Amino acid sequence: MDGVVAQSGKQSLEMWELRESCNPVMGSMGYTYKYDVSLPINKFYDIVGTMKERLSSRPDAIVTSWGHVSKLYTGFVY
Repeated sequence: MDGVVAQSGKQSLEMWELRESCNPVMGSMGYTYKYDVSLPINKFYDIVGTMKERLSSRPDAIVTSWGHVSKLYTGFVY
C-alpha cells in the first residue's frame, strides 16, 4: 500500500487542499459519476482496475480514485 503521512500542520493542510481539489478538477473534465465504497484493505486498489475493464468500451471514460485508507473507503469517479 502506498501512502503519505503529513510531517507538520502546514503539510497536513497542503495535503487536504490537494485532496479537495480532486472533485473540481474531475468535474471540469465533463460529466462525472461519483461513488464512495467500503472495501477490505486487500481489495482497496482493485476497484479502479475493475472499473477500467468494465468501461473499456468507453474511450472517453477516465477512472480515478482517492480516499482515506484509514477509514477503508475510497471515492472513485468515472
